Amino acid sequence: MAVTINQRPGGINIVEGKSAEVKYLATGSAALDELLAAIADPEQLPETLLSWPRREVNLATLQDADDLWEITARYAAEHNPDLLSPRMLPVGTMEYNFQIGGGSRRIYQSLQTTQSKSVFADVPDHKGAINVTDDGVDGVEVPGEGGMRFGITKAFPSGTVSQSWIRTVAGLYLKTNSGIFGSFPGGELLFLGVSGSVRADGAEEITFHLSASTQETIAVPVIGDMTVPPHHYLWVQYASVEDTVARKTVRRPQSAYVEKVFPGGNYAGLGIL
Repeated sequence: MAVTINQRPGGINIVEGKSAEVKYLATGSAALDELLAAIADPEQLPETLLSWPRREVNLATLQDADDLWEITARYAAEHNPDLLSPRMLPVGTMEYNFQIGGGSRRIYQSLQTTQSKSVFADVPDHKGAINVTDDGVDGVEVPGEGGMRFGITKAFPSGTVSQSWIRTVAGLYLKTNSGIFGSFPGGELLFLGVSGSVRADGAEEITFHLSASTQETIAVPVIGDMTVPPHHYLWVQYASVEDTVARKTVRRPQSAYVEKVFPGGNYAGLGIL
């Protein structure tokens, strides 16, 4: 079945009379080469709009359907390249973006109890356990997922994104780097997935999302120091004991565990470096 491209109702936005963004729907085939052939056909996707040449084309799948695509075409006057977004990377080159912070995590053990008061003559000592109840330790939600998130965007030649490439990349999702990758020792990176688009020139611009982390030494009261490698998980088991000073049952660390929760993988398959 041939690919058919139609403009989406209301899918046109003209910016300051100098550029335009038009959205289209493409149906009929899940094959990327057939879609690109339809995009190259001026009868299907106009090469000009209001005398402005087409400068950029982005693709996105819709509704989890392999044969339904949204096409965003951007048109602008040749003397106004700044109105286009984003600028195109030369094929084979890379650029970086990063974010420190974001998200949240739940912690159950404080670094230090800096103040405490109680109706008891002596305050029950939970040894840093947070939000202790009769049933256990509830902990508290705090900002930050840990580590630094960053992206590497690379422009690949047309045809790089194949079924075998997709299988390779999917197989590395949520895996750490098993060996040295760039300046990162083994285990310090976690692969969080990819996003990307096919450009008007046919190049495939892909962004790889990763998280970087380093080894930590965390002091757990009563237990001692715990060495936590990158992207590992530390958890503490608590036990009810009698605080002989406050004469009250409290929850205190009894055991601490460091768990490996992500497998390793060979990042060479990503094709970044």
